[in-house]
Amino acid sequence: WARRLVSETGFYTRDLDPYLLNNRHIERAVTNIAKNSRTSEVRILVFDVQSIQSSQHRLISVAQSLSSYVKIKRVAEDYHHLPFSFYLADNSGILYRPIHTQYTGETWFNHKIMVNEKQKLFDDIWEQSQVASELRALSL
Repeated sequence: WARRLVSETGFYTRDLDPYLLNNRHIERAVTNIAKNSRTSEVRILVFDVQSIQSSQHRLISVAQSLSSYVKIKRVAEDYHHLPFSFYLADNSGILYRPIHTQYTGETWFNHKIMVNEKQKLFDDIWEQSQVASELRALSL
């Protein structure tokens, strides 16, 4: 799945799913997205900033070093009731987990209707969410 990440990617996740997303393949894919084009964008929506803050998650490091291309926001309270997680890849692919606490789900690479539906939801949530400033790199 990491190989399918391209110029516009979005992660909607409770805690950056350490078992799925904290690995070198995802780290490399996100880094490549950010470095390959000035118009590339990786947007990450998370719920639990505190648990992520204390971890050494690879995506946090990438977001801190490539902050112009990789952005993280804390999900607005209005959306905390949604039970699912999903990852979007370039308007055509999605990995969807109906229950965020379970690592079962489905992946589609050409399901435009579902991708468009989740992309609209993602964009709505993104607009209402706050930057996770706790996760920014400290510059000394």
